[in-house]
Amino acid sequence: MPNASGLRNNYQLIGANPSNNDNLQVQVQQTITTKDRVNVNVSFQDRNSANLTGFGFRDPGNGSGLSSSVAYSRNITRNLINSLTISMSRNLTRQFSYFSNGQDIEGQLGISGVFDTPLTYGPPTCRSRTSVRCPMARLPLPVPRLPA
Repeated sequence: MPNASGLRNNYQLIGANPSNNDNLQVQVQQTITTKDRVNVNVSFQDRNSANLTGFGFRDPGNGSGLSSSVAYSRNITRNLINSLTISMSRNLTRQFSYFSNGQDIEGQLGISGVFDTPLTYGPPTCRSRTSVRCPMARLPLPVPRLPA
């Protein structure tokens, strides 16, 4: 129901967007000789969240990240140091809809032109003010143009 008169900001939805983030980092530094050193670094992250939509549904999301590096350095002279570093990084983020893996309402109603995978069931996720795309439906929304 409207909570104020007028056409703008006529509804209010108050809710929290919970999120959890776990990080683990391990670093080992070893001096091999007076001139040679090795450094190994591994980092891991695991996260999950739930975003509250404008209609009160919570869209869950989760992800993980892994980063690692191995570095070797050697002092050739007092002012000349040779370094070699190899690193790898991977980040995975999964964002779902409240309706993901639920009922295929579009298919039951005979609506065509939508993805028929269980992860994309439900209405498209559209954001106003900050986004001009509708990611779930993969359809670009028109961008209003102001007169010059």
